[in-house]
Amino acid sequence: MLCLLASCSNSLENNLAGKWQLHKVETAEGTTVVDTVFYNFQGKDVFMIQILTSEDKLRGHLYGFWESPTEKTLSIEVLSYGYNVEDVLPYTDWQEKKRIFDINRIKRNQMILSGDDKRYYFKKF
Repeated sequence: MLCLLASCSNSLENNLAGKWQLHKVETAEGTTVVDTVFYNFQGKDVFMIQILTSEDKLRGHLYGFWESPTEKTLSIEVLSYGYNVEDVLPYTDWQEKKRIFDINRIKRNQMILSGDDKRYYFKKF
């Protein structure tokens, strides 16, 4: 049983690894196209979010950690490192430095997360 759990965790880690570009957010009110937000997953638990301006200039980035409390849940917490969390979060829709998403789909080049009545569509960059 323990080997099976480690295998699932390893699979998620392998599927998440790399840079993901957020390309749209769906809400009950409609769809917003996004191309300036990137989620980066490295190793077992390292995370970075990058926010660019429309001119491809870095608006900010935050480092943090991710974990998967359940097979279909992704918990991400960002920390101040280089940029203050309070300075960068206004460029996202995060209300706090910790965010929990449901994993709707994760495949080789596509990831769909949901949370707070929104669906987030990512493509591997």
